[in-house]
Amino acid sequence: MRHLNEFPDLPALGFQRAFGKNRPATLEGGKGGSAPSAPNPYTVAGATTQTNENTAAFNKAINLNNYSNPFGSQQSNEVGTDPSTGAPIYQTTIGASAPLQGLINNAMGAAGNSTGQTQSSIYGLGGVNSQLAALGSQINPQAAQDANTQGREAAYAAQTQYLDPQFKQGQSSLESQLANQGLTPGSQAYDNAMTNFNNSKQQAYSNAANQSTLTGAQIGSQMLNNNLAAVGEQGNLLNQQGTNYGQQASLAQLPYSQLQSLAGLVPGNTGTAQSAANPANIAQAFQNQYQGQLNAYNASTGASNSTKSGLFGLGAAAMPMMSSMMSDRRLKTDIEAIGPLKDGVNFYRYRYVWDEPGTERHGVMADEVRRVDPQAVIRTSSGFDAVNYERLLGD
Repeated sequence: MRHLNEFPDLPALGFQRAFGKNRPATLEGGKGGSAPSAPNPYTVAGATTQTNENTAAFNKAINLNNYSNPFGSQQSNEVGTDPSTGAPIYQTTIGASAPLQGLINNAMGAAGNSTGQTQSSIYGLGGVNSQLAALGSQINPQAAQDANTQGREAAYAAQTQYLDPQFKQGQSSLESQLANQGLTPGSQAYDNAMTNFNNSKQQAYSNAANQSTLTGAQIGSQMLNNNLAAVGEQGNLLNQQGTNYGQQASLAQLPYSQLQSLAGLVPGNTGTAQSAANPANIAQAFQNQYQGQLNAYNASTGASNSTKSGLFGLGAAAMPMMSSMMSDRRLKTDIEAIGPLKDGVNFYRYRYVWDEPGTERHGVMADEVRRVDPQAVIRTSSGFDAVNYERLLGD
């Protein structure tokens, strides 16, 4: 296992210079060269992963404290290493104190005994639910309807048993009275008297029927209400019984809650320290390497384009004129001296950098002319030097 005073295992080739490259220039002005190549992504990723693994193992170790309190203790020891990864393997032992262990044992025993009580409560609740579902079948609207009919018929019979002899006697009396008055059937007075008598009789029987209907409805409604009240009372009793079963079930769960609370007092009962090692992001490492190389390429291309833009900024039409007067050494290649022209100035064979291979031109170099006659050298708007041959040769 790595210790805090050790350096990371950085590989020797993790940040190597590119082949043939010199040390980069320093801020102090030291002689430099090309920039170093990007580090090997596989090497950097491997070093990062190793560092993460060492850190995870270290954090795991410092968090595995052996401690104890009045409720118990926790002890952790390294017992070996994983054969595949080399990661350390720990064994942690957690124990409760004797008094707390006794309470836990009692709670476990009570929890075991409560199992039967819980099952009994569940079965009891099932029975109550079945009885509640069956209460609907005890409501009998037909019985109320039958009671209505029987009550109506009984009430009508009770009233008409007095009306029948009363109207029979009244009809005899009326007929005798009409006869004594000399009124015979068929006469207007006789018919009017009998019509009034029959109307009174019909009204009396109609009133008796209406009263009997009302009485029958009251009897049927009362029977239905009595039926509903009886069923409702049974439902209330069953609901109370179900509440009792529910309370019994809740009490049966109490030992489990007590057991959980007691277990929470044991040191480390929630688990030992955890630690994880994250792998290096190899894709990001490759992306960083690619981005570095792309930036270097873009910088090089930008510098080349800048030079070319200076050369060709004059346009194609100005190219012949520029070729005849441009004497800047930076614009020429394949330079070969032919012979001296005058003091310190040589005559050269060359071609411009934009000429096709094999092209041959002749002339001087502006830097040599400047040493002899600075006035004969002209700095153009493109930043390159040209020579005034008339002045140079005229002198």
